[in-house]
Amino acid sequence: MTLCLTNTMKRTEEPFVPANPNHVAMYVCRPTVYNFAHIGNARPEVVAAYRNNPAIFPPPETIKASEFPVYLGEEYERLIEETWARIQAA
Repeated sequence: MTLCLTNTMKRTEEPFVPANPNHVAMYVCRPTVYNFAHIGNARPEVVAAYRNNPAIFPPPETIKASEFPVYLGEEYERLIEETWARIQAA
């Protein structure tokens, strides 16, 4: 039975051949544990019906053509409210 390891640079499995057959030393990086969940990490777990639904995840061209409101600050909001109050009072 041959021990195979994944070569992450080539993205292939290769048989493990030690330089010294009597002594094997291998350094393995420990997995990084994150303190928050990211949507990218959960993507495989999301049901395909949700993941491929354009109403939930619109395509990039739809997002690019969309308009999003921008908050311009309290002074601008106050100006809008005063103007709207004058229009309603007229």
